[in-house]
Amino acid sequence: MKMIVIICILLMMITGCAPSSESDDGARVIATQPPTLTTTTDIVTLTIEDITLTLPYPKEWETYTTEYGVVLAEYLGSVATEGQLGGILIHLFVPPLAEMDLPVSQDDNRAMSILREILSHPNYVGTATVSDLRPFLWDGLDCAYYLMDNGEGNLTIVIGIFDATSNKLVTVSMSAPQDQQERIRTALPILLDDLVINNQQLSGMVLDAVLPNPLIFPRHTRAS
Repeated sequence: MKMIVIICILLMMITGCAPSSESDDGARVIATQPPTLTTTTDIVTLTIEDITLTLPYPKEWETYTTEYGVVLAEYLGSVATEGQLGGILIHLFVPPLAEMDLPVSQDDNRAMSILREILSHPNYVGTATVSDLRPFLWDGLDCAYYLMDNGEGNLTIVIGIFDATSNKLVTVSMSAPQDQQERIRTALPILLDDLVINNQQLSGMVLDAVLPNPLIFPRHTRAS
């Protein structure tokens, strides 16, 4: 895999992408209680080449755009120390895969085939522990997901969604601290409800029905 692809997709491996906030005496502030998920009331829309993405999100959340997508977070400016998150963080983006040798088979789930190719490169996952890929259909679109423990106190689900109109993979990663892992499964159908990919609206109810409950995350070798 070309380095540009590795650098971009490594953004999904949440290892403390934002600085911690500090109190007046210089001590770092760490969220001690899981936040309450509220109704999605704001909307983010972005166009990346020939693909347009729209996603509602809670208005009190913080956002920032990346070269290939957008990050939405409960505590973007106050994550815990040493790379551990303080709440849920979503990264919605379209990875630049033009330089990859993507599978062309029409028989397989295309999202799973592309994610399998990406994960075949050791530099991508690094030291994280990753589950097996699991395919599914979401409102008729080929999708696949895997679960990840980065070994630094954060757990992540990565969902690949293949958009046939642009022949590209839309990727959504949702991360949370390990002690809030149940919130990932609870929040997925809420926060990804009404995700729109090139005018196709996806249902959170369908996502809730097709994903297992609970999600069984792998355990990193450093985890107790």
